[in-house]
Amino acid sequence: MLIPNLILFLPMMFLISISAIPAFILLDLTKEHRNRYIRKWAEKFGITKKVAISFQEIS
Repeated sequence: MLIPNLILFLPMMFLISISAIPAFILLDLTKEHRNRYIRKWAEKFGITKKVAISFQEIS
C-alpha cells in the first residue's frame, strides 16, 4: 500500500508546481495593466490618494 501511494504522490507534487508556473508568469506580465485598470476605476469613484499598507503580526 505504501509503494503505490509514493508512486502517485511524488510526481503529483512536481506536476502541480510545474502547472502553476504559467499562471505566475501571466500574472507578472499583466501586473501593470491591472494596476492601471484599478486606478482608472478608483479615479471614477474619487479615490486619488495613494496609501501605504504594512502588515504586522499581533501577538
